[in-house]
Amino acid sequence: MAAQDPSTQLTYWNEAVQLLGGQRPAARTLGCNERTIRALCSGERNLHDGWLKDISSALLQHASACRNLERKLSPDFSGNLTADQAKGKDHNWRRDHIPKEEASLIRLMQIDHFQKMEAHWEGARWKIGRSFWARLCAEAAQVQSVKVTNRSVLGLPYEIVEDDMVDHRKGFLLEEAV
Repeated sequence: MAAQDPSTQLTYWNEAVQLLGGQRPAARTLGCNERTIRALCSGERNLHDGWLKDISSALLQHASACRNLERKLSPDFSGNLTADQAKGKDHNWRRDHIPKEEASLIRLMQIDHFQKMEAHWEGARWKIGRSFWARLCAEAAQVQSVKVTNRSVLGLPYEIVEDDMVDHRKGFLLEEAV
């Protein structure tokens, strides 16, 4: 295995320090003084594997904290919405901007399915609006990994209903068994 070039490693180190918030926050996180971090970032002091282990650990902790916070803020999970947001009041123009990779109909359903798994709903079932159903079937025909059968979508039973019986923004509803 080829050894990493010291200048490349220093560049990665500096990126890591910036991702941790800069030299002062990185020093606080790593338990050293800012002067030490500045010397490491400039190359005045050599990086040794202890520094690399420490900053790698700090980056993992930071990434985990970011993931946890994202889960608490993401509007993809209905439990994160206020009552007004859940009713569909438009408080932010960006709601209508859906990135291309998230525009998939099945992606929208997977988000609700994931919530169902978290809530441990037993016997949950989809209510799918007729218009959404037609679009979903067309997508399923194009994407091999989409699990749509004559009995279930993503492993849950479904019922096709009139469009006005489901969330007009999504076209479907995942509801708890009664």
